[in-house]
Amino acid sequence: MNVMTNPKELTTPMGEELIVLAKRDYEALLAALAEAQEELADIEALDQARAEIAANPNALLPAEVSAQILAGRNRLGAIRHWRQISIPDLASKSGLEAAQIEDFETRKAAWGQQAAHKLALALSVPEEWLSP
Repeated sequence: MNVMTNPKELTTPMGEELIVLAKRDYEALLAALAEAQEELADIEALDQARAEIAANPNALLPAEVSAQILAGRNRLGAIRHWRQISIPDLASKSGLEAAQIEDFETRKAAWGQQAAHKLALALSVPEEWLSP
């Protein structure tokens, strides 16, 4: 913010103290206030995210998995790829059918809690990562 140019101090006949400043200085103060409010909201969001992570560290996905999800892969496919396991191997380890896993990954079917449990065990990841 630029330094204010010649703010004037005044006292009214009732004793109220006032500051008079140029309109551009007033607008600069409003802009600085809006920016400070945005920064405060960002700080509060960061604090909330940190608290959620501290309360449940298992909820945090690895960066590689998150990047794949952001690129369009579904969560199961991203985790499977990150674990470097094929669909047939995952089917064998989880006791699910390979076609069923393919349907989950292509979003043709949704997995339930029982399948999430089996998949999480087979992939050695926290069950929260695959909760429906």
